[in-house]
Amino acid sequence: MKRDEASNPSSCWNKARADERMFVLLARDEAAPAAIRAWVAERIRLNKNTADDPSIQDALQCATFMEDERLFSSRPPRAQRCPSCGHGHSERPYVLAPSLHAQADGVIGAIIVGASDIFEACTEAAEIATRSKRTVTFWFNGEFVFVNPDEDPDRVARYWLGTATRARR
Repeated sequence: MKRDEASNPSSCWNKARADERMFVLLARDEAAPAAIRAWVAERIRLNKNTADDPSIQDALQCATFMEDERLFSSRPPRAQRCPSCGHGHSERPYVLAPSLHAQADGVIGAIIVGASDIFEACTEAAEIATRSKRTVTFWFNGEFVFVNPDEDPDRVARYWLGTATRARR
């Protein structure tokens, strides 16, 4: 994130010399993740870094976050009828947003930002999981919920509700 780079004294942004040229990649640029991965491959090929160096891991994580954020931001607007009169349409916000915290390899992290309805959250997670062919997880009422690609979101929600109810007894 821009604010993190500016406030981190060890970031590349702050380590750059006053007369040194820089090139910035923005998350909204679809080519950015591939460019980052190409930079990583070249750094390793040149023996400037190894695959497990923190700067390489940070770069790869940044590329993944960029792709994950695009999965959320590329969703089409949703419309709903006016709840008062039943006419017209208004935009209905999504329930899930991308998480800023790293997840296990290959898992997309999400957070609930709207009304906390497990069925709606599972439906959104299933759409993202199916498009990305990756598992989506989010935190709901003290538990992680995992939704796999092509999984029935209603089944996941019903299972989660049954498990949560048994756990509370």
